[in-house]
Amino acid sequence: MKASTRQLGAVPETPEEHENRAGVAHILEGDKIKQIYRDRSAEDALDEAQDDEASEEEEEDELEEEDEVVRAAEANQ
Repeated sequence: MKASTRQLGAVPETPEEHENRAGVAHILEGDKIKQIYRDRSAEDALDEAQDDEASEEEEEDELEEEDEVVRAAEANQ
């Protein structure tokens, strides 16, 4: 069995086989790039959601402070 494996390794590669390997490598590289973009898009969406949440919390805090100021002003009158 080992002898036949060695023989297969000794067969020269044809130009077509070389092109196929290059094509497969290109596809794999493209898939990695697509995955990076997907990961980046997911991260951007998460960042945006966190930013939105932080903005809403800040707005709520400002409204509460405003209400406190109004209540304090009314109490002083």
